[in-house]
Amino acid sequence: MKKPNLISFTILLVLTFILLIGITHALSISDIQVTDIDSKSARIKWTTDEVADGKVRYGPSQDLGFTSRHNTFIFEHNQKIDNLDSESISFFKIESTNLQGQTLIDDNNGLLYSFTTQDITPPNQVEEITLISVSKNSIKISWQPSPEPD
Repeated sequence: MKKPNLISFTILLVLTFILLIGITHALSISDIQVTDIDSKSARIKWTTDEVADGKVRYGPSQDLGFTSRHNTFIFEHNQKIDNLDSESISFFKIESTNLQGQTLIDDNNGLLYSFTTQDITPPNQVEEITLISVSKNSIKISWQPSPEPD
Protein backbone atom coordinates (compact mmCIF):
# COMPACT_ATOMS: atom_id res chain seq x y z
CA MET A 1 0.00 0.00 0.00
CA LYS A 2 2.82 2.41 0.72
CA LYS A 3 4.26 2.20 -2.80
CA PRO A 4 1.22 3.82 -4.57
CA ASN A 5 1.22 6.64 -1.99
CA LEU A 6 4.92 7.28 -2.64
CA ILE A 7 4.35 7.31 -6.41
CA SER A 8 1.36 9.62 -6.07
CA PHE A 9 3.32 11.93 -3.76
CA THR A 10 6.27 12.01 -6.20
CA ILE A 11 4.02 12.79 -9.16
CA LEU A 12 2.26 15.52 -7.19
CA LEU A 13 5.61 16.99 -6.13
CA VAL A 14 6.95 17.01 -9.71
CA LEU A 15 3.76 18.60 -11.08
CA THR A 16 3.82 21.25 -8.36
CA PHE A 17 7.46 22.03 -9.13
CA ILE A 18 6.76 22.34 -12.89
CA LEU A 19 3.75 24.55 -12.21
CA LEU A 20 5.71 26.83 -9.87
CA ILE A 21 8.55 27.22 -12.36
CA GLY A 22 6.05 28.14 -15.08
CA ILE A 23 4.38 30.71 -12.83
CA THR A 24 7.52 32.34 -11.47
CA HIS A 25 9.48 32.54 -14.75
CA ALA A 26 9.20 35.91 -16.42
CA LEU A 27 9.86 36.64 -20.07
CA SER A 28 12.99 38.72 -20.59
CA ILE A 29 14.34 40.84 -23.43
CA SER A 30 18.08 41.38 -23.89
CA ASP A 31 20.82 42.32 -26.35
CA ILE A 32 18.96 45.19 -28.01
CA GLN A 33 20.85 46.47 -31.06
CA VAL A 34 20.26 48.94 -33.87
CA THR A 35 22.06 47.91 -37.06
CA ASP A 36 22.03 48.66 -40.79
CA ILE A 37 21.19 52.32 -40.24
CA ASP A 38 20.94 54.26 -43.47
CA SER A 39 19.11 57.42 -44.51
CA LYS A 40 15.60 55.90 -44.54
CA SER A 41 15.65 52.71 -42.45
CA ALA A 42 17.24 50.73 -39.64
CA ARG A 43 17.12 47.20 -38.27
CA ILE A 44 16.21 46.57 -34.62
CA LYS A 45 17.46 43.29 -33.13
CA TRP A 46 16.82 41.73 -29.72
CA THR A 47 16.75 38.38 -27.94
CA THR A 48 14.08 36.84 -25.74
CA ASP A 49 14.79 34.00 -23.30
CA GLU A 50 11.83 32.02 -24.64
CA VAL A 51 10.03 31.97 -27.96
CA ALA A 52 7.96 35.09 -28.44
CA ASP A 53 6.58 37.34 -31.15
CA GLY A 54 7.95 40.84 -31.60
CA LYS A 55 6.84 44.40 -32.05
CA VAL A 56 8.78 47.65 -32.41
CA ARG A 57 6.87 50.84 -31.67
CA TYR A 58 8.78 53.81 -33.10
CA GLY A 59 8.53 57.38 -34.29
CA PRO A 60 10.21 60.76 -34.71
CA SER A 61 9.14 61.85 -31.23
CA GLN A 62 8.65 60.13 -27.89
CA ASP A 63 4.96 59.82 -28.77
CA LEU A 64 6.12 57.12 -31.26
CA GLY A 65 3.14 56.52 -33.59
CA PHE A 66 4.31 53.65 -35.83
CA THR A 67 4.51 49.88 -35.32
CA SER A 68 6.45 47.16 -37.09
CA ARG A 69 5.75 43.58 -35.98
CA HIS A 70 6.26 39.92 -36.67
CA ASN A 71 4.00 37.11 -35.46
CA THR A 72 6.60 34.34 -35.55
CA PHE A 73 7.47 32.87 -32.15
CA ILE A 74 11.30 32.93 -32.07
CA PHE A 75 14.25 33.73 -29.74
CA GLU A 76 16.28 36.03 -32.05
CA HIS A 77 14.21 38.98 -33.28
CA ASN A 78 15.09 41.15 -36.25
CA GLN A 79 12.70 43.89 -37.35
CA LYS A 80 13.37 46.42 -40.10
CA ILE A 81 11.72 49.82 -39.82
CA ASP A 82 11.34 51.92 -42.97
CA ASN A 83 10.20 55.31 -44.25
CA LEU A 84 12.31 57.29 -41.79
CA ASP A 85 13.52 60.82 -42.47
CA SER A 86 17.16 61.33 -43.40
CA GLU A 87 19.47 62.71 -40.69
CA SER A 88 16.79 62.54 -37.99
CA ILE A 89 16.40 60.92 -34.61
CA SER A 90 13.96 58.05 -34.12
CA PHE A 91 12.75 56.73 -30.77
CA PHE A 92 11.59 53.17 -30.14
CA LYS A 93 10.56 50.54 -27.62
CA ILE A 94 10.25 46.78 -27.96
CA GLU A 95 7.35 44.52 -27.07
CA SER A 96 7.31 40.71 -27.11
CA THR A 97 4.63 38.20 -26.08
CA ASN A 98 5.38 34.54 -25.32
CA LEU A 99 3.19 31.50 -26.00
CA GLN A 100 1.56 31.81 -22.56
CA GLY A 101 0.37 35.33 -23.42
CA GLN A 102 2.87 37.06 -21.12
CA THR A 103 3.83 40.43 -22.65
CA LEU A 104 6.97 42.38 -21.83
CA ILE A 105 7.71 45.93 -22.97
CA ASP A 106 11.28 47.19 -22.91
CA ASP A 107 11.26 50.98 -23.15
CA ASN A 108 14.72 51.57 -21.62
CA ASN A 109 13.21 52.30 -18.20
CA GLY A 110 10.85 54.91 -19.65
CA LEU A 111 13.60 56.75 -21.54
CA LEU A 112 13.01 54.93 -24.86
CA TYR A 113 15.83 53.84 -27.15
CA SER A 114 16.96 56.09 -30.00
CA PHE A 115 19.21 56.31 -33.05
CA THR A 116 19.86 58.83 -35.82
CA THR A 117 19.54 58.08 -39.53
CA GLN A 118 22.40 58.98 -41.81
CA ASP A 119 22.76 62.15 -43.85
CA ILE A 120 23.05 61.31 -47.53
CA THR A 121 22.89 64.86 -48.81
CA PRO A 122 25.90 65.34 -51.09
CA PRO A 123 27.84 68.57 -50.85
CA ASN A 124 26.89 71.26 -53.34
CA GLN A 125 30.21 70.84 -55.07
CA VAL A 126 33.76 69.79 -54.37
CA GLU A 127 37.01 71.43 -55.39
CA GLU A 128 40.54 70.31 -56.17
CA ILE A 129 39.80 66.72 -57.11
CA THR A 130 43.06 64.75 -57.20
CA LEU A 131 43.71 61.19 -58.35
CA ILE A 132 45.86 59.57 -55.64
CA SER A 133 46.24 56.00 -56.92
CA VAL A 134 44.77 53.39 -59.24
CA SER A 135 44.91 49.62 -58.71
CA LYS A 136 43.18 46.63 -60.22
CA ASN A 137 40.30 46.81 -57.67
CA SER A 138 40.17 50.44 -56.58
CA ILE A 139 40.67 54.09 -57.30
CA LYS A 140 41.66 56.47 -54.54
CA ILE A 141 40.81 60.15 -54.89
CA SER A 142 40.82 63.18 -52.66
CA TRP A 143 39.08 66.52 -52.79
CA GLN A 144 38.46 69.66 -50.84
CA PRO A 145 34.94 70.47 -49.70
CA SER A 146 33.27 73.52 -51.11
CA PRO A 147 33.26 76.49 -48.75
CA GLU A 148 29.51 76.76 -49.36
CA PRO A 149 27.27 75.14 -46.71
CA ASP A 150 25.28 72.00 -47.61
